[in-house]
Amino acid sequence: MYLRARLFLLMLMLLGWFQSSRSGNDSWSDPAHSQSNQINPGLSGNESLTTASLSSGQYEIFLPLIFKDPGTGPRVCPPLVPQTLRSLAQLDHILIGSAVNIRALRSDDQYAQILGQEFSSLTDESTMKFAATEPALDQYNFSAPDAIVAFAESHDMQIRGHTLVWGYALPSWLINGTWTREELIAILQDHIKTVVGHYKGRVYAWDVVNEAFNSDGSLRTDSFWMQRIGPQYISVAFQAAHEADPDALLFVNDFYATPGFVAAIHTYRSLDVPIDGVGLQLHMYNLQQKPTELSADIGRLEAEGLQANITELDVPISRDTGTMEDKLVAQAKIYAMVMDACLQHYNCTNFTMWGFTDKYSWLYSYLGVTYPTEQPLIFTPDYMEKPAEAALKNTLLSAACPKQ
Repeated sequence: MYLRARLFLLMLMLLGWFQSSRSGNDSWSDPAHSQSNQINPGLSGNESLTTASLSSGQYEIFLPLIFKDPGTGPRVCPPLVPQTLRSLAQLDHILIGSAVNIRALRSDDQYAQILGQEFSSLTDESTMKFAATEPALDQYNFSAPDAIVAFAESHDMQIRGHTLVWGYALPSWLINGTWTREELIAILQDHIKTVVGHYKGRVYAWDVVNEAFNSDGSLRTDSFWMQRIGPQYISVAFQAAHEADPDALLFVNDFYATPGFVAAIHTYRSLDVPIDGVGLQLHMYNLQQKPTELSADIGRLEAEGLQANITELDVPISRDTGTMEDKLVAQAKIYAMVMDACLQHYNCTNFTMWGFTDKYSWLYSYLGVTYPTEQPLIFTPDYMEKPAEAALKNTLLSAACPKQ
């Protein structure tokens, strides 16, 4: 009885959408990206976003939507089956990704299953960093990142390499060594060429330099590389990465895309430093913080001819007051707002979260706390979908298949 009622409802919905699309505007809406000026968390009209409505299935991706396709008229989009984040992101021509915890990948079958099912892009959370890949001078260890890359390839996923040059996660032999400036430049070049060369043609994009800039575009002076080599370490790093894999996309990964920051990137590019894009980390620690300037930031990069990637998004809830339902709804809205800002720009090509399940969030070890303190991601520790996951799906669907 329930199944027949659901099928009947689907038929009515499909008929209603078809009639409304035929009587509506005949102009075609490009399914690739929504150019709406409105931040849309996947809602329409006077609907309200609540954990009850999301968890009850009100916003599950089962119902058909119709969009105009030039020359063919209305067609159903997507098929009448539950949709993954990955399949919906494909409709919008973007990659949707997660950082990967190697211990979880090796030991938790459900983690691996959902990772391969829901995402089209992976970022190695820790094992591609300097200390992990070169624990001793000229002695490299690729066992863990090799496993992640192999998993990605077996699931038809893209890999973002993270990260080649950072002021942290450096081995003691490097930090404590008595190196000349020229020796450190040679060490940096050799490290980058070895790591990037090892994955040539397999890693499509690299975070070459991580957290190197201040918001005004000046270079941070607390970086090991800045202190020991000077400002030239930026160009040295990008040139070495480009020589090792000319086809890889090369990114600066940082916190912002302010006018001063973008001006600094423009200067490097004018000097033929091969920077292809900027990764925006977006660890958002305040639920009242609305990413209202994000679209302008991405647009600033777009005007410069740079790709923009959302690279490390997570939204912890512990610093806010209110009920748990209030916090999860606020979290869901932030995830949806960030996705909407990305979808407004053709240069925003990858939307990556710093993990997907609260079970393995980096924040627990970093802050020395335990669950349920932070809950920053879109799945619970037992892999139940949170409101944020449903909000992301509906934002992707609304952009790819707008209601006519």
